[in-house]
Amino acid sequence: MKPADSRAFWMGKLARARDRLEQLPATSRLRTALPEGYFAKLEQYIEQVKDLRYWPPFFGFLLKASGSKLVALESDLDLVLRNHPRESEKDLTDLVRADKGDGRTWHAGLFDLWVRATLLRQHRAPEFDVLLPNGRNTDVRLQVGQRRIRLENTVLTEDDESKEVFDRFLDAKTAQTIASDAPLSRPGPFDPPDAKGPSPFYNTVRLYAKVYDKLAARLDPDKSQCADDEPNVLLVSFAGFGVAPDDPGYGWALDGLLGTFWGSATDDDGYDISLRGWLLRHLDDLVAKNMITLDEYHKRIDNLGDTAAVRGRLSGIVLFDDFRLAQARINYNAREPCLLTHGEMAKLERLLDKTPVYS
Repeated sequence: MKPADSRAFWMGKLARARDRLEQLPATSRLRTALPEGYFAKLEQYIEQVKDLRYWPPFFGFLLKASGSKLVALESDLDLVLRNHPRESEKDLTDLVRADKGDGRTWHAGLFDLWVRATLLRQHRAPEFDVLLPNGRNTDVRLQVGQRRIRLENTVLTEDDESKEVFDRFLDAKTAQTIASDAPLSRPGPFDPPDAKGPSPFYNTVRLYAKVYDKLAARLDPDKSQCADDEPNVLLVSFAGFGVAPDDPGYGWALDGLLGTFWGSATDDDGYDISLRGWLLRHLDDLVAKNMITLDEYHKRIDNLGDTAAVRGRLSGIVLFDDFRLAQARINYNAREPCLLTHGEMAKLERLLDKTPVYS
Protein backbone atom coordinates (compact mmCIF):
# COMPACT_ATOMS: atom_id res chain seq x y z
CA MET A 1 0.00 0.00 0.00
CA LYS A 2 1.39 3.42 -1.00
CA PRO A 3 1.90 6.01 1.78
CA ALA A 4 -0.97 8.20 0.54
CA ASP A 5 -3.31 5.20 0.37
CA SER A 6 -2.22 4.05 3.81
CA ARG A 7 -2.84 7.52 5.21
CA ALA A 8 -6.34 7.71 3.74
CA PHE A 9 -7.17 4.20 4.96
CA TRP A 10 -6.17 4.89 8.55
CA MET A 11 -7.73 8.35 8.62
CA GLY A 12 -11.02 6.64 7.77
CA LYS A 13 -10.48 4.17 10.62
CA LEU A 14 -9.69 7.02 12.99
CA ALA A 15 -12.88 8.89 12.07
CA ARG A 16 -14.91 5.72 12.63
CA ALA A 17 -13.34 5.14 16.06
CA ARG A 18 -13.97 8.75 17.11
CA ASP A 19 -17.60 8.58 15.98
CA ARG A 20 -18.14 5.34 17.86
CA LEU A 21 -16.82 6.76 21.11
CA GLU A 22 -18.84 9.96 20.70
CA GLN A 23 -22.01 7.88 20.72
CA LEU A 24 -21.47 7.66 24.48
CA PRO A 25 -22.47 10.64 26.66
CA ALA A 26 -19.83 13.34 27.11
CA THR A 27 -19.68 12.39 30.81
CA SER A 28 -19.01 8.71 30.13
CA ARG A 29 -16.19 7.10 32.11
CA LEU A 30 -14.41 5.96 28.96
CA ARG A 31 -14.47 9.41 27.33
CA THR A 32 -13.35 11.31 30.41
CA ALA A 33 -10.54 8.79 31.05
CA LEU A 34 -8.91 9.53 27.68
CA PRO A 35 -6.03 12.04 27.82
CA GLU A 36 -6.50 15.35 26.08
CA GLY A 37 -5.45 15.17 22.44
CA TYR A 38 -5.78 11.37 22.23
CA PHE A 39 -7.19 11.37 18.69
CA ALA A 40 -5.02 14.29 17.59
CA LYS A 41 -1.94 12.28 18.58
CA LEU A 42 -3.15 9.33 16.53
CA GLU A 43 -3.84 11.63 13.58
CA GLN A 44 -0.29 12.94 13.77
CA TYR A 45 1.00 9.37 13.90
CA ILE A 46 -0.92 8.54 10.72
CA GLU A 47 0.13 11.76 8.95
CA GLN A 48 3.76 10.89 9.48
CA VAL A 49 3.09 7.48 7.91
CA LYS A 50 5.47 5.78 10.32
CA ASP A 51 5.42 2.06 10.85
CA LEU A 52 1.72 1.55 11.60
CA ARG A 53 1.98 -2.00 12.92
CA TYR A 54 1.11 -1.13 16.55
CA TRP A 55 -1.80 0.89 17.90
CA PRO A 56 -3.04 1.85 21.36
CA PRO A 57 -5.19 -1.11 22.47
CA PHE A 58 -8.28 0.99 23.20
CA PHE A 59 -8.18 2.38 19.66
CA GLY A 60 -8.06 -1.20 18.37
CA PHE A 61 -11.03 -2.03 20.59
CA LEU A 62 -13.00 0.92 19.19
CA LEU A 63 -12.34 -0.27 15.65
CA LYS A 64 -13.61 -3.79 16.27
CA ALA A 65 -16.19 -3.42 19.03
CA SER A 66 -19.88 -3.18 18.27
CA GLY A 67 -21.99 -0.56 20.00
CA SER A 68 -23.22 -3.14 22.50
CA LYS A 69 -19.66 -4.09 23.46
CA LEU A 70 -18.71 -0.47 23.99
CA VAL A 71 -21.79 0.13 26.14
CA ALA A 72 -21.06 -3.04 28.16
CA LEU A 73 -17.49 -1.92 28.85
CA GLU A 74 -18.71 1.55 29.85
CA SER A 75 -21.30 -0.03 32.14
CA ASP A 76 -18.76 -2.24 33.92
CA LEU A 77 -16.30 0.61 34.32
CA ASP A 78 -18.99 2.88 35.74
CA LEU A 79 -20.19 0.17 38.15
CA VAL A 80 -16.70 -0.50 39.49
CA LEU A 81 -15.77 3.17 39.84
CA ARG A 82 -18.99 3.89 41.77
CA ASN A 83 -17.89 1.28 44.30
CA HIS A 84 -14.30 2.46 44.65
CA PRO A 85 -12.76 5.44 46.44
CA ARG A 86 -12.12 8.31 44.05
CA GLU A 87 -8.35 8.00 44.37
CA SER A 88 -8.57 4.59 42.65
CA GLU A 89 -10.00 6.04 39.45
CA LYS A 90 -6.70 6.59 37.64
CA ASP A 91 -5.47 3.03 38.27
CA LEU A 92 -8.79 1.54 37.17
CA THR A 93 -8.84 3.53 33.91
CA ASP A 94 -5.19 2.97 32.92
CA LEU A 95 -6.34 0.39 30.37
CA VAL A 96 -7.97 3.15 28.27
CA ARG A 97 -4.72 5.15 28.19
CA ALA A 98 -2.40 2.23 27.35
CA ASP A 99 0.05 3.35 24.67
CA LYS A 100 0.63 1.64 21.34
CA GLY A 101 2.02 -1.84 21.73
CA ASP A 102 1.21 -1.94 25.46
CA GLY A 103 -1.07 -4.96 25.42
CA ARG A 104 -0.27 -5.93 28.98
CA THR A 105 -1.78 -2.80 30.56
CA TRP A 106 -4.89 -3.26 28.42
CA HIS A 107 -5.40 -6.97 29.12
CA ALA A 108 -4.55 -6.66 32.83
CA GLY A 109 -6.90 -3.73 33.30
CA LEU A 110 -9.71 -5.38 31.37
CA PHE A 111 -9.46 -8.65 33.30
CA ASP A 112 -9.28 -6.90 36.67
CA LEU A 113 -12.26 -4.73 35.73
CA TRP A 114 -14.30 -7.76 34.66
CA VAL A 115 -13.61 -9.67 37.90
CA ARG A 116 -14.66 -6.73 40.06
CA ALA A 117 -17.74 -5.88 37.98
CA THR A 118 -18.84 -9.53 37.83
CA LEU A 119 -18.79 -9.86 41.62
CA LEU A 120 -20.61 -6.56 42.08
CA ARG A 121 -23.36 -7.54 39.62
CA GLN A 122 -23.96 -10.68 41.66
CA HIS A 123 -24.39 -8.57 44.81
CA ARG A 124 -21.40 -10.21 46.51
CA ALA A 125 -20.49 -6.96 48.32
CA PRO A 126 -16.76 -7.45 47.71
CA GLU A 127 -14.10 -5.32 49.36
CA PHE A 128 -11.48 -3.94 46.98
CA ASP A 129 -7.75 -3.27 47.42
CA VAL A 130 -7.76 -4.57 50.98
CA LEU A 131 -4.70 -3.46 52.95
CA LEU A 132 -2.37 -6.07 54.47
CA PRO A 133 -0.18 -5.55 57.57
CA ASN A 134 2.91 -5.24 55.33
CA GLY A 135 1.45 -2.23 53.51
CA ARG A 136 0.60 -4.09 50.30
CA ASN A 137 -2.96 -4.96 49.35
CA THR A 138 -5.13 -7.70 47.88
CA ASP A 139 -7.33 -6.95 44.87
CA VAL A 140 -10.57 -8.45 46.17
CA ARG A 141 -11.93 -9.90 49.40
CA LEU A 142 -15.38 -11.48 49.47
CA GLN A 143 -17.56 -13.72 51.57
CA VAL A 144 -17.86 -17.29 50.31
CA GLY A 145 -19.96 -19.41 52.61
CA GLN A 146 -18.76 -18.88 56.15
CA ARG A 147 -15.36 -17.45 55.26
CA ARG A 148 -13.79 -14.47 53.56
CA ILE A 149 -11.57 -15.33 50.62
CA ARG A 150 -9.02 -13.09 48.93
CA LEU A 151 -8.56 -12.91 45.16
CA GLU A 152 -5.53 -11.53 43.36
CA ASN A 153 -5.88 -10.84 39.63
CA THR A 154 -3.09 -10.99 37.06
CA VAL A 155 -2.47 -11.70 33.38
CA LEU A 156 0.12 -13.57 31.37
CA THR A 157 0.59 -12.09 27.89
CA GLU A 158 2.98 -12.50 24.97
CA ASP A 159 6.59 -12.39 26.18
CA ASP A 160 9.04 -9.67 25.12
CA GLU A 161 11.25 -12.08 23.19
CA SER A 162 8.35 -13.16 20.96
CA LYS A 163 7.47 -9.52 20.25
CA GLU A 164 11.06 -8.77 19.26
CA VAL A 165 11.20 -11.79 16.96
CA PHE A 166 7.96 -10.72 15.28
CA ASP A 167 9.30 -7.18 14.82
CA ARG A 168 12.44 -8.48 13.11
CA PHE A 169 10.27 -10.65 10.88
CA LEU A 170 8.13 -7.65 9.84
CA ASP A 171 11.25 -5.52 9.31
CA ALA A 172 12.57 -8.15 6.91
CA LYS A 173 9.30 -8.11 4.97
CA THR A 174 9.36 -4.31 4.78
CA ALA A 175 12.95 -4.40 3.55
CA GLN A 176 11.94 -7.17 1.08
CA THR A 177 14.76 -9.42 2.26
CA ILE A 178 12.21 -12.22 2.52
CA ALA A 179 9.15 -12.99 0.40
CA SER A 180 6.01 -11.05 1.21
CA ASP A 181 4.13 -14.30 1.84
CA ALA A 182 6.90 -15.97 3.90
CA PRO A 183 5.58 -17.41 7.19
CA LEU A 184 7.22 -16.86 10.55
CA SER A 185 8.71 -20.05 11.94
CA ARG A 186 10.32 -20.56 15.32
CA PRO A 187 13.02 -21.43 16.03
CA GLY A 188 14.29 -19.61 12.97
CA PRO A 189 16.51 -16.84 11.60
CA PHE A 190 14.82 -14.08 13.58
CA ASP A 191 15.38 -15.68 16.99
CA PRO A 192 18.27 -14.42 19.16
CA PRO A 193 21.19 -16.86 19.58
CA ASP A 194 20.19 -17.53 23.20
CA ALA A 195 16.42 -17.71 22.60
CA LYS A 196 14.39 -18.80 25.62
CA GLY A 197 11.35 -19.80 23.57
CA PRO A 198 9.24 -21.07 22.14
CA SER A 199 9.42 -23.79 24.75
CA PRO A 200 7.13 -25.31 27.37
CA PHE A 201 10.09 -25.10 29.77
CA TYR A 202 10.22 -21.32 29.31
CA ASN A 203 6.49 -21.19 29.98
CA THR A 204 7.08 -23.03 33.24
CA VAL A 205 9.44 -20.39 34.59
CA ARG A 206 7.20 -17.57 33.29
CA LEU A 207 4.37 -18.83 35.46
CA TYR A 208 6.71 -19.24 38.45
CA ALA A 209 7.65 -15.57 38.07
CA LYS A 210 4.04 -14.45 37.73
CA VAL A 211 2.92 -16.29 40.86
CA TYR A 212 5.90 -15.27 42.99
CA ASP A 213 5.38 -11.63 42.08
CA LYS A 214 2.19 -11.96 44.16
CA LEU A 215 3.52 -14.35 46.81
CA ALA A 216 6.85 -12.67 47.56
CA ALA A 217 7.91 -9.67 45.47
CA ARG A 218 11.66 -9.83 44.69
CA LEU A 219 11.59 -13.14 46.57
CA ASP A 220 11.03 -11.35 49.88
CA PRO A 221 8.46 -13.35 51.91
CA ASP A 222 7.56 -10.14 53.80
CA LYS A 223 6.38 -8.48 50.56
CA SER A 224 3.37 -10.60 49.79
CA GLN A 225 -0.08 -9.72 48.51
CA CYS A 226 -1.50 -12.78 50.26
CA ALA A 227 -2.80 -13.03 53.81
CA ASP A 228 -1.49 -15.48 56.41
CA ASP A 229 -4.87 -16.08 58.02
CA GLU A 230 -7.34 -16.34 55.10
CA PRO A 231 -7.52 -18.29 51.82
CA ASN A 232 -5.81 -16.59 48.86
CA VAL A 233 -6.75 -17.52 45.29
CA LEU A 234 -4.78 -16.28 42.30
CA LEU A 235 -6.78 -15.64 39.11
CA VAL A 236 -4.54 -15.78 36.02
CA SER A 237 -5.80 -14.72 32.60
CA PHE A 238 -3.84 -15.88 29.53
CA ALA A 239 -4.53 -13.03 27.12
CA GLY A 240 -3.28 -11.86 23.75
CA PHE A 241 -1.29 -13.47 20.98
CA GLY A 242 0.61 -16.71 21.53
CA VAL A 243 -0.45 -17.70 25.05
CA ALA A 244 -2.91 -20.38 26.15
CA PRO A 245 -3.50 -22.00 29.56
CA ASP A 246 -3.38 -25.55 28.20
CA ASP A 247 0.36 -25.46 27.40
CA PRO A 248 2.04 -28.33 29.31
CA GLY A 249 4.69 -25.98 30.70
CA TYR A 250 2.10 -24.19 32.79
CA GLY A 251 0.91 -27.53 34.16
CA TRP A 252 4.46 -28.35 35.25
CA ALA A 253 4.66 -24.99 36.99
CA LEU A 254 1.42 -25.68 38.86
CA ASP A 255 2.83 -29.03 40.00
CA GLY A 256 5.91 -27.25 41.36
CA LEU A 257 3.93 -24.49 43.01
CA LEU A 258 1.22 -26.62 44.59
CA GLY A 259 3.11 -29.82 45.33
CA THR A 260 5.55 -30.73 48.07
CA PHE A 261 8.50 -31.38 45.74
CA TRP A 262 10.46 -28.30 44.64
CA GLY A 263 13.95 -29.73 44.02
CA SER A 264 15.89 -30.27 40.81
CA ALA A 265 14.12 -31.30 37.61
CA THR A 266 15.98 -30.83 34.34
CA ASP A 267 14.93 -30.73 30.70
CA ASP A 268 16.75 -32.54 27.88
CA ASP A 269 19.46 -29.85 27.80
CA GLY A 270 20.14 -30.07 31.52
CA TYR A 271 18.25 -26.85 32.31
CA ASP A 272 16.73 -26.97 35.80
CA ILE A 273 13.03 -26.13 35.45
CA SER A 274 12.15 -26.95 39.06
CA LEU A 275 10.94 -24.24 41.40
CA ARG A 276 14.26 -24.42 43.26
CA GLY A 277 16.19 -23.95 40.01
CA TRP A 278 14.11 -20.93 39.09
CA LEU A 279 14.43 -19.38 42.57
CA LEU A 280 18.23 -19.61 42.40
CA ARG A 281 18.39 -18.13 38.89
CA HIS A 282 15.97 -15.37 39.80
CA LEU A 283 18.04 -14.40 42.83
CA ASP A 284 21.13 -14.20 40.58
CA ASP A 285 19.18 -11.97 38.21
CA LEU A 286 17.91 -9.70 41.00
CA VAL A 287 21.38 -9.06 42.38
CA ALA A 288 22.86 -8.61 38.88
CA LYS A 289 20.27 -5.90 38.17
CA ASN A 290 20.91 -4.24 41.57
CA MET A 291 17.32 -4.92 42.61
CA ILE A 292 18.57 -6.47 45.85
CA THR A 293 21.84 -6.00 47.73
CA LEU A 294 24.52 -8.66 48.00
CA ASP A 295 23.71 -9.03 51.70
CA GLU A 296 20.03 -9.59 50.85
CA TYR A 297 21.08 -12.11 48.23
CA HIS A 298 23.08 -14.20 50.70
CA LYS A 299 20.33 -13.97 53.31
CA ARG A 300 17.77 -15.30 50.83
CA ILE A 301 20.08 -18.05 49.65
CA ASP A 302 20.51 -19.15 53.26
CA ASN A 303 16.74 -19.11 53.75
CA LEU A 304 15.69 -20.50 50.38
CA GLY A 305 13.43 -23.03 52.07
CA ASP A 306 11.44 -20.20 53.66
CA THR A 307 11.04 -18.54 50.26
CA ALA A 308 9.74 -21.79 48.82
CA ALA A 309 7.44 -22.25 51.81
CA VAL A 310 5.48 -19.05 51.06
CA ARG A 311 3.58 -21.26 48.62
CA GLY A 312 1.61 -22.25 51.71
CA ARG A 313 -0.21 -18.92 51.52
CA LEU A 314 -1.59 -19.82 48.10
CA SER A 315 -4.91 -21.64 48.45
CA GLY A 316 -5.54 -22.22 44.77
CA ILE A 317 -5.04 -20.97 41.22
CA VAL A 318 -7.72 -20.44 38.59
CA LEU A 319 -6.59 -20.16 34.96
CA PHE A 320 -8.62 -18.31 32.33
CA ASP A 321 -8.32 -18.32 28.56
CA ASP A 322 -8.82 -14.56 28.32
CA PHE A 323 -12.14 -14.47 30.28
CA ARG A 324 -13.17 -18.09 29.83
CA LEU A 325 -12.56 -20.29 32.87
CA ALA A 326 -10.09 -22.99 31.80
CA GLN A 327 -9.10 -24.88 34.95
CA ALA A 328 -8.85 -24.53 38.71
CA ARG A 329 -6.36 -26.14 41.09
CA ILE A 330 -6.52 -26.32 44.88
CA ASN A 331 -3.35 -26.26 46.96
CA TYR A 332 -3.77 -29.21 49.31
CA ASN A 333 -0.46 -28.24 50.94
CA ALA A 334 -1.57 -24.75 51.95
CA ARG A 335 -1.24 -23.58 55.54
CA GLU A 336 -4.18 -24.53 57.72
CA PRO A 337 -5.87 -21.06 57.73
CA CYS A 338 -5.40 -20.83 53.95
CA LEU A 339 -6.79 -24.24 53.02
CA LEU A 340 -9.64 -24.03 50.53
CA THR A 341 -12.45 -26.59 50.33
CA HIS A 342 -13.78 -28.06 47.12
CA GLY A 343 -17.12 -26.44 47.83
CA GLU A 344 -15.54 -23.00 48.17
CA MET A 345 -13.61 -23.41 44.92
CA ALA A 346 -16.77 -24.58 43.14
CA LYS A 347 -18.61 -21.47 44.33
CA LEU A 348 -15.81 -19.25 43.04
CA GLU A 349 -15.94 -20.99 39.66
CA ARG A 350 -19.69 -20.42 39.42
CA LEU A 351 -19.25 -16.73 40.22
CA LEU A 352 -16.73 -16.29 37.41
CA ASP A 353 -18.02 -18.63 34.70
CA LYS A 354 -19.69 -16.06 32.41
CA THR A 355 -17.62 -14.18 29.83
CA PRO A 356 -18.31 -10.47 29.31
CA VAL A 357 -20.08 -9.00 26.29
CA TYR A 358 -16.89 -7.13 25.34
CA SER A 359 -14.69 -10.23 25.22
